[in-house]
Amino acid sequence: MTVPDVLARVLDEDTIADPYPYLSWVRENHPVHQAKSGAYLLTRHADCMAVQLGGPFRMPDENQLPDMHAKAARHRSVWLLTKTMTMHNPPGHTRLRRLLSRDFTRRRMDALRAATEQICDELLCAVEEPLRDGEVVDLHGALSVPLPVRVISDLMGFPEQDRTWLFGKVPTVLGAIAPGASEEVLALADKENEAIEQYMIDLLARRSRDPKEDLATAWALSHAEDADRFTHDELISMLWGMLAGGLATTAAAISNGINHITRHPGQTHWLRDDAAKFVDESLRYESPSMVSGVPRYTAEDVELSGVPIPRGSEVRTMLAPANRDPAVFPDPDRFDPSRDTSKSLTFGHGIHHCLGFNLARMELTILLSALHRRFPDLRLAEAPHWRRSLPVRAIESLPATLN
Repeated sequence: MTVPDVLARVLDEDTIADPYPYLSWVRENHPVHQAKSGAYLLTRHADCMAVQLGGPFRMPDENQLPDMHAKAARHRSVWLLTKTMTMHNPPGHTRLRRLLSRDFTRRRMDALRAATEQICDELLCAVEEPLRDGEVVDLHGALSVPLPVRVISDLMGFPEQDRTWLFGKVPTVLGAIAPGASEEVLALADKENEAIEQYMIDLLARRSRDPKEDLATAWALSHAEDADRFTHDELISMLWGMLAGGLATTAAAISNGINHITRHPGQTHWLRDDAAKFVDESLRYESPSMVSGVPRYTAEDVELSGVPIPRGSEVRTMLAPANRDPAVFPDPDRFDPSRDTSKSLTFGHGIHHCLGFNLARMELTILLSALHRRFPDLRLAEAPHWRRSLPVRAIESLPATLN
């Protein structure tokens, strides 16, 4: 059996709903696969963990970007994504993480939990009548998307009237970080990014004049007053990162969790007993990101799974097959919330562990447990519809009804 372009194959009509048998074959037979873009795709857990922990796998320094990450030099949308915290090496990464972490206070997180519970209750109330009347409701559109939109908007300070316009542009720009993104995709991303960037600049200016209780205000004021502060590009990139990370992956993870409630009814008691365990297993079993949107480059010649990778090569971790590697997770295709998921790669490891992990996990835990408590007889009216997109592998619609 020859190896086609793995990233194209997982989006094929006969594979997209369940790519795991194919990915398992790739992991066992071609664990390091070079995509058409030239990037090396890693499917084994040990190889992906090695990349996430750093070592010889780094982002290029700024003066190396034009040669090693040419798209960033040509396209503003990609350039801004290279300025986010996850795209930096120490000591720059350490500095950015410190600047970000100081605003994620316990007081702010406690307020977000209370707000998230209220938002979940409102969203569930909105779908209750149609579900009780026997209607089919798309829970992706009714729950999975509006919850993270409202939570991240309240945290950041995006006005309600701007949210549909703003979040509607996110998928197009995120297409720029998929391996092998075409020039057409990159041009569209640049166009949408230009509008978002101007919006962010205007929002920060408004918050400087009229402060609110949100992160946009905190960052705008610290940007104006602190000696150690974000540069302009870093500031826009951090806002961008919160916008993108707070929506796309979280919405995908919520829909995956709802899908698992209906597919694994024998495990739903965990949503009463220890909902966090159900959520952690859901995130391992079905990673919202098929492949990392963050590239790394080899600072020296390396070898992974017996395959030599030359210095200066782009490597991408494939999180979905790595999270089902039987070398780490026994019987990996079984949905089992009792298992140890501490080595799941969904949110990264080491210094690049996702700063938004606790926020996303909180949203999933609150919503999934409340959903099952209110609608214990929920079922899918038909199979989920999957969106043909990377790097996030996401359900497009999730038609549900009650038994």
